[in-house]
Amino acid sequence: MLRKLLDQVRLKRDLLRRRMAMWRWDGPLPSTGSFVDRVVFIRWDAKLGDAIVLSWVMRELKRQRPDLEITVITGPELERLFREGFGIDSVFLASKKHGWSQLPQIAQTLKHSRYVVHMSEIWRPRDLRFVRQVLPQYVVGLDDELEVINVKLGRVTQGWHFSERLLPWLEQLGMDTTQRQYWVPRDAHAQARLAQGWPEGRMIGFCPFGASKSRQLSVNQIVFFAEQVLAKNDQWLLLIVQPSQVQPLQHQLAGRFWSDRLLFRPTNEIIELCEQVARCVALISVDTSVVHIASGLRKPTLAIYTAGSADSDNFKSWHPNNPLAFCEFIEIGVEEISQEERNRLVIGLESIDAI
Repeated sequence: MLRKLLDQVRLKRDLLRRRMAMWRWDGPLPSTGSFVDRVVFIRWDAKLGDAIVLSWVMRELKRQRPDLEITVITGPELERLFREGFGIDSVFLASKKHGWSQLPQIAQTLKHSRYVVHMSEIWRPRDLRFVRQVLPQYVVGLDDELEVINVKLGRVTQGWHFSERLLPWLEQLGMDTTQRQYWVPRDAHAQARLAQGWPEGRMIGFCPFGASKSRQLSVNQIVFFAEQVLAKNDQWLLLIVQPSQVQPLQHQLAGRFWSDRLLFRPTNEIIELCEQVARCVALISVDTSVVHIASGLRKPTLAIYTAGSADSDNFKSWHPNNPLAFCEFIEIGVEEISQEERNRLVIGLESIDAI
């Protein structure tokens, strides 16, 4: 009861802050003047999934509109992905919890850019203030309530997959938007590091943990997938988990006849993570960014979602954009797997194995 009350108080507080920010900083921007041919992507939430599914947009802008400089504002965890992986012209760092004092310096450098693109569905006060300081010619976004956004994509693209929500803007730029496969960076140095100690045989990637508890498989569910994959003697299972999750998981899975065919190669490097997925012949994963990396690489994928979420807005926006992906909806995190779910998961595993 107390938590519900606190959530209501926070919601009212956030709405009040938004209204105050709109009163102070919202409104049409000047449409005339001298503008720099630059596109500024605001990605300071630093979500890897967003970066991957919109990667094709940056690739096609670089290819078809070399006259436009591309700038990304993001968190330090994605800096190397944008700078080295995608070869973005300029990258500015502003963390998710950056202070207000940090943004005016960046805004001054980027002032009068031709385009600012910010894909948050509901803008926060810092978003409005920053864009008002940049004073671009065009602001592209999904928050249709704001007057400062003059390329409104919210209602126009409602219900579309997130990777496609910039299509109307790109078409306004006269671009060919038929090549929409995600852009997954490859790195020779990361490939060489991974090759050391990589076992012979078929490697199946397995990502059992997502960002929230509702996207985390139980130990029994992990064991079920491991037993199914490792029933074949020539197969290995790569556990794609955070470094802090390795030791507990190794302890929980130790002593089983197939434990010596589990591979742990934890990394905090996104480009190395991409190479790990690239070296796998298939992927099993809960709803997380690894699914989108596999989609970009066209890997056979069994994607696991929470039971009953097939009609949710989240699934419609973020389902695997991959003709080789199969989706299953189960009770995630439970210790007992029903026979009906077992049967469906076995069929899903056989599907990605047969490709």
